[in-house]
Amino acid sequence: MRYVKLFLEICFFIVSFTSTIEAQDPQFSQFYTHQLTHNPAFTGNTGGARIILNNRIQWLALGQPYKTYDVSYDTYLDGGIAIGGQISHDQQATNFQTNTISALGSYWLKFNDEGDKGLTFGFKGSFINRSTTLEGLKFIDQYSASGISSQSNDPLTKANVLNQSYPDFSMGFLFENYYTLKNRASGVFNPNKHGYQLGVAIIHLDKIFGGQDFTLPLPHLGIHASYKFPVNFNWWEHQDNQDESTMSVSGYLRKQGQNMMLDFGINARYSPAILGIWYRGIPLRRYKDTVQQDALVLLLGYELAKVKFGLSYDVTISSLSWSSGGTFELSAWFGLGGRVNFMGTKRNNERATDCEKFRKYRPW
Repeated sequence: MRYVKLFLEICFFIVSFTSTIEAQDPQFSQFYTHQLTHNPAFTGNTGGARIILNNRIQWLALGQPYKTYDVSYDTYLDGGIAIGGQISHDQQATNFQTNTISALGSYWLKFNDEGDKGLTFGFKGSFINRSTTLEGLKFIDQYSASGISSQSNDPLTKANVLNQSYPDFSMGFLFENYYTLKNRASGVFNPNKHGYQLGVAIIHLDKIFGGQDFTLPLPHLGIHASYKFPVNFNWWEHQDNQDESTMSVSGYLRKQGQNMMLDFGINARYSPAILGIWYRGIPLRRYKDTVQQDALVLLLGYELAKVKFGLSYDVTISSLSWSSGGTFELSAWFGLGGRVNFMGTKRNNERATDCEKFRKYRPW
């Protein structure tokens, strides 16, 4: 219990720095697969190496939907140390885009010899480039009583492309606690282990101390929690009850400037299939007499020993309604090496003999 108290004290400390601060970051419906973006403390979390791919196309009915692409690689080294890298591209219409390249690192402090309870500190350093093209834009001096002029004398028109580049830093903490059950493989990463996670992160940490420069992204505070537990289907005679069926309940609260949003939902996993339903919004919070709610998210996933896919669709429930066309998001995890197996304890046990040399591992 003292570890949970320590984690809550860290959260309070971070909130005290960000609560007085007033560009919004891209959001992902499958935030639980997009781990390195919302908390760098997830770096090396599998105890092995992995590649994560994400692609989000938002509001399909718009002529030019928002598009976000992301690829990352991370690996656990030894002695609690993990490293990683990430590249992302965010396209808003045809005129605005953001490209980011990041290096990540984390340190895991385990609280017992079994390694099923610990606190991880993560840090991310990024280089961000934002550019704007003026193609198709109209300026105020082009409008007159006689119509719209084809030429503008605005100083911005002297540059065909506007660029802005700057460094960026983020940090996060992740507390993990798991429960040891019988027949659990201890040498191979088990993504379905019974237990819970609590995390807090500040994205754009350095902007807190740099003043309110509204040309730069505002600090982004995120708090997330998840609880995963096994489910036994006794009526299914082929069910071996060794982590092939699990349920996970998760929530992710984030605040950036005046914008606040909550994702909450559940994923049901019956290997190899995964189904999920999620709600994004804060129904008790109103902004300008409008209930703050965004989308209902439906997830379909499929897993193999070394690969895991997820496809989600956002049903818009805000004032945009069906006119937005909804949002598709695709994610993929690729496990590298013998220490990562996504399909549960039964498959992990089959590989445990070959992986005895990798006794130092990261659970989840």
